[in-house]
Amino acid sequence: MQRRDLFAFAALPMLPQGHSSIPNGVVTKSEARLTSQGNIGDSATYYDGRTSHTENLSVGTWRVGPGKSPHGAHSHPEEELLVFTEGSGEISIEEKRYKVAPGSIMYCAGNLLHGVYNTGQTDMLFYFIKWKA
Repeated sequence: MQRRDLFAFAALPMLPQGHSSIPNGVVTKSEARLTSQGNIGDSATYYDGRTSHTENLSVGTWRVGPGKSPHGAHSHPEEELLVFTEGSGEISIEEKRYKVAPGSIMYCAGNLLHGVYNTGQTDMLFYFIKWKA
Protein backbone atom coordinates (compact mmCIF):
# COMPACT_ATOMS: atom_id res chain seq x y z
CA MET A 1 0.00 0.00 0.00
CA GLN A 2 1.38 3.39 -0.94
CA ARG A 3 1.10 6.47 1.23
CA ARG A 4 -1.51 8.10 -1.07
CA ASP A 5 -3.65 4.94 -0.76
CA LEU A 6 -3.52 5.20 3.04
CA PHE A 7 -4.91 8.77 2.90
CA ALA A 8 -7.69 7.69 0.54
CA PHE A 9 -8.57 4.79 2.85
CA ALA A 10 -8.66 7.09 5.90
CA ALA A 11 -11.17 9.40 4.15
CA LEU A 12 -13.70 6.60 3.49
CA PRO A 13 -15.73 7.06 6.74
CA MET A 14 -16.41 10.68 5.72
CA LEU A 15 -18.06 9.69 2.44
CA PRO A 16 -21.88 9.45 2.28
CA GLN A 17 -23.09 6.00 3.30
CA GLY A 18 -25.62 4.82 0.75
CA HIS A 19 -29.06 6.24 0.10
CA SER A 20 -31.62 7.73 2.42
CA SER A 21 -34.39 5.53 3.76
CA ILE A 22 -36.70 8.56 3.65
CA PRO A 23 -37.51 9.27 0.00
CA ASN A 24 -37.93 12.75 -1.42
CA GLY A 25 -41.58 13.69 -1.69
CA VAL A 26 -44.59 14.61 0.40
CA VAL A 27 -46.52 12.80 3.12
CA THR A 28 -50.08 14.05 3.52
CA LYS A 29 -52.00 14.12 6.79
CA SER A 30 -54.04 11.09 5.71
CA GLU A 31 -50.83 9.15 4.95
CA ALA A 32 -49.19 9.88 8.32
CA ARG A 33 -48.99 6.87 10.66
CA LEU A 34 -51.18 7.23 13.75
CA THR A 35 -48.89 6.26 16.63
CA SER A 36 -50.90 7.01 19.75
CA GLN A 37 -54.34 7.97 20.88
CA GLY A 38 -56.30 7.90 24.05
CA ASN A 39 -57.17 10.26 26.88
CA ILE A 40 -54.01 12.36 26.28
CA GLY A 41 -54.53 13.02 22.58
CA ASP A 42 -53.38 11.83 19.18
CA SER A 43 -49.91 11.51 17.69
CA ALA A 44 -48.99 10.90 14.07
CA THR A 45 -45.60 10.22 12.47
CA TYR A 46 -44.88 11.59 9.01
CA TYR A 47 -41.20 10.60 8.73
CA ASP A 48 -38.93 8.34 10.76
CA GLY A 49 -35.64 7.07 9.38
CA ARG A 50 -32.25 7.86 7.92
CA THR A 51 -31.60 10.69 5.51
CA SER A 52 -28.57 11.62 3.45
CA HIS A 53 -27.37 13.89 6.30
CA THR A 54 -28.81 12.37 9.49
CA GLU A 55 -28.63 9.07 11.30
CA ASN A 56 -32.32 9.51 12.10
CA LEU A 57 -35.00 12.12 11.36
CA SER A 58 -38.40 11.94 13.03
CA VAL A 59 -41.24 14.33 12.12
CA GLY A 60 -44.80 14.24 13.35
CA THR A 61 -47.60 15.88 15.29
CA TRP A 62 -49.14 15.74 18.73
CA ARG A 63 -52.68 16.92 19.47
CA VAL A 64 -52.84 17.14 23.27
CA GLY A 65 -56.06 17.65 25.25
CA PRO A 66 -56.53 20.42 27.84
CA GLY A 67 -54.63 19.80 31.07
CA LYS A 68 -52.63 16.95 29.49
CA SER A 69 -49.00 16.25 28.60
CA PRO A 70 -47.91 13.79 25.88
CA HIS A 71 -45.34 12.37 28.32
CA GLY A 72 -43.44 13.46 31.39
CA ALA A 73 -40.24 15.45 31.28
CA HIS A 74 -37.68 13.38 29.40
CA SER A 75 -34.45 13.59 27.44
CA HIS A 76 -33.09 11.94 24.31
CA PRO A 77 -29.91 12.27 22.26
CA GLU A 78 -31.66 13.98 19.33
CA GLU A 79 -31.97 17.75 18.96
CA GLU A 80 -35.62 18.78 18.68
CA LEU A 81 -37.85 21.54 17.35
CA LEU A 82 -41.51 21.92 18.31
CA VAL A 83 -43.74 24.18 16.20
CA PHE A 84 -47.01 25.17 17.90
CA THR A 85 -50.03 25.79 15.65
CA GLU A 86 -53.07 25.58 17.98
CA GLY A 87 -53.83 26.09 21.66
CA SER A 88 -51.55 27.25 24.44
CA GLY A 89 -49.34 25.72 27.06
CA GLU A 90 -45.92 25.58 28.60
CA ILE A 91 -42.58 24.02 27.76
CA SER A 92 -39.99 23.08 30.34
CA ILE A 93 -36.31 22.84 29.46
CA GLU A 94 -33.99 21.92 32.32
CA GLU A 95 -36.70 23.05 34.81
CA LYS A 96 -37.12 26.52 33.21
CA ARG A 97 -40.71 27.18 32.00
CA TYR A 98 -41.70 28.97 28.78
CA LYS A 99 -45.22 29.88 27.62
CA VAL A 100 -46.17 28.76 24.10
CA ALA A 101 -49.02 29.66 21.73
CA PRO A 102 -49.64 29.40 17.97
CA GLY A 103 -46.52 30.60 16.19
CA SER A 104 -44.14 29.63 19.04
CA ILE A 105 -41.17 27.41 18.21
CA MET A 106 -39.09 25.54 20.77
CA TYR A 107 -35.52 24.36 20.20
CA CYS A 108 -33.97 21.90 22.64
CA ALA A 109 -30.45 20.49 22.37
CA GLY A 110 -29.94 16.77 22.78
CA ASN A 111 -29.81 15.17 26.23
CA LEU A 112 -31.58 18.05 28.03
CA LEU A 113 -34.60 17.33 30.24
CA HIS A 114 -37.71 18.86 28.62
CA GLY A 115 -41.51 18.52 28.63
CA VAL A 116 -44.71 19.86 27.03
CA TYR A 117 -47.86 20.78 28.96
CA ASN A 118 -51.24 21.93 27.66
CA THR A 119 -52.31 24.56 30.20
CA GLY A 120 -55.10 25.96 28.01
CA GLN A 121 -58.81 25.21 27.69
CA THR A 122 -58.61 23.77 24.15
CA ASP A 123 -56.52 21.16 22.33
CA MET A 124 -52.91 22.08 21.69
CA LEU A 125 -51.37 20.99 18.38
CA PHE A 126 -47.65 20.99 17.70
CA TYR A 127 -45.31 19.53 15.12
CA PHE A 128 -42.09 17.86 16.29
CA ILE A 129 -38.89 17.52 14.32
CA LYS A 130 -36.09 15.46 15.88
CA TRP A 131 -32.79 14.58 14.30
CA LYS A 132 -29.58 12.82 15.16
CA ALA A 133 -26.61 13.62 12.93
